[in-house]
Amino acid sequence: MVQVIPRKVIPQKSSVKKMLPWLSLFLIGAMIILYFVFSAQIKKAEASLEDVKSELAKSQTDEQTELQQRVLGFQKRIDDVAVLLKERERAADALAFLEAYVHPKVYFTAMSLNFENKTLNLQGISGDFTSLGQQIFAFQQDPFVQEVKLSNVALSEEGKVRFVMELVLPDRNAVKK
Repeated sequence: MVQVIPRKVIPQKSSVKKMLPWLSLFLIGAMIILYFVFSAQIKKAEASLEDVKSELAKSQTDEQTELQQRVLGFQKRIDDVAVLLKERERAADALAFLEAYVHPKVYFTAMSLNFENKTLNLQGISGDFTSLGQQIFAFQQDPFVQEVKLSNVALSEEGKVRFVMELVLPDRNAVKK
């Protein structure tokens, strides 16, 4: 028989839609349980590590401690030399520059090169003010020097001019261009 009034079709829930909330709840529960299990294992491992360290410290003799201190001292020295070797090329450039541009009547008694501030500090003695002025002029003409600062100028007992000079160097990349 043909029905004139259609019946309402009741949609059936799929099995996936029925299981999805329970699966999500199960995964959240498993994550919470695993969090507490792993945190307990981490605490246990840290406690075990502390025990091993304390046993190692107890078993270490004075001779081993002294040897360890010597090795650390050598390591510090090696690190210091490594810094010097890394910057040796720039220091060699500065020395070559000084060799080329030092006035014959001016000699330097001390030098310090600061790579961080890009400055070269020179202490020196000049025969007279004229040669000191010529030395400053020679430094100012070179592109290796950005600025020349003169300070602590004084006459020595021998009649020579003592001075401190600071050369501000440009950025290393700017010099090579």
